[in-house]
Amino acid sequence: MTREQSIALVEQFLSAVNANDGAGVETCLHEDVVHETGLGQREFGSEAFRRSIVLRQAATGEQIGDLVVMASDDGTRAAAEFTRRGRENAAAGDPGKRYSVPGGMFFAIEDGKIIRVSQYGSNQVR
Repeated sequence: MTREQSIALVEQFLSAVNANDGAGVETCLHEDVVHETGLGQREFGSEAFRRSIVLRQAATGEQIGDLVVMASDDGTRAAAEFTRRGRENAAAGDPGKRYSVPGGMFFAIEDGKIIRVSQYGSNQVR
């Protein structure tokens, strides 16, 4: 993939995350994707990743904004920096405390799909 194609893939993936579109998320992922959650956990496979993202989105109503995506010249690596905004306990009907925290993801791309996502970000609610 080219640098531009990798950037477009990451943007498509994060757009699907924002839309809580599990099928759209899974379309961007290699079936053997590894998700490093940023909480010291690893999830394996596109179905587990899709389920994790959809559950988080449903629980918090989280949206990713202020997005900047970068990629290596050969398109095998990409990174995204963003702001995560949502509400604690949104799924429980609790209005919860709003949060807005910085975050980032690093991506490995293989055969036109995301094969690894390493997620980083503050868990501190502001």
